[in-house]
Amino acid sequence: MSVGVIVPTYSHFAYAHLAVESAARTPDATIIVVDDGSTDWPGERIVRGWLPPHVPFVIQRYDTNVRSLTRSWNAGLRIAREMGLTHAVCGNADLVFPNG
Repeated sequence: MSVGVIVPTYSHFAYAHLAVESAARTPDATIIVVDDGSTDWPGERIVRGWLPPHVPFVIQRYDTNVRSLTRSWNAGLRIAREMGLTHAVCGNADLVFPNG
């Protein structure tokens, strides 16, 4: 089993950090961060720093904010399908996932 954990963001990166870090503890997880045009985007290197080196991740960024959580989830689902992941979780940036 492989799972894509979709974490949509729009600023509030302290929350996103906790969501990404906790999701990375899920076995066989690929973290998919979809940013809805944050003007204060910290950059891919910062996001990579939230994860252990062995955890795969993908970042999809939009240039403009359209206030659409659904657009972010759909983008993450499309990425998960294109990667051949067997499962996907549509989350939010303020979730903290339990171990496992």
